Amino acid sequence: MGKKRSNSYIEEELNWLEERAHEIKATIESNPYNDITDRIVALEGVKGSTDKIAATAEQQQKAQRDAMKDYAQLLEAIDKMREKEEKKQEVRGGGDVPFRMR
Repeated sequence: MGKKRSNSYIEEELNWLEERAHEIKATIESNPYNDITDRIVALEGVKGSTDKIAATAEQQQKAQRDAMKDYAQLLEAIDKMREKEEKKQEVRGGGDVPFRMR
């Protein structure tokens, strides 16, 4: 019985990771790489308001490239973990459990 709990726990963790991966993908898709421009913020000061660049287009594009790399690595890690869990289940229980051991 304890084995099922650890497997379901791992399954929940993998599902959670997949949700985060899909969030990363949605963020990347909602911000097209070619449409990125400098992010400008208006600052209020004693002498009046001024504009400041919060993030340049290049910085945002680099962040998006890094997010794409993270997304790819996350998907790869999830796949490996799923394969590893499937192998564990195959090794642990290929046959029927005798009634007296249930």
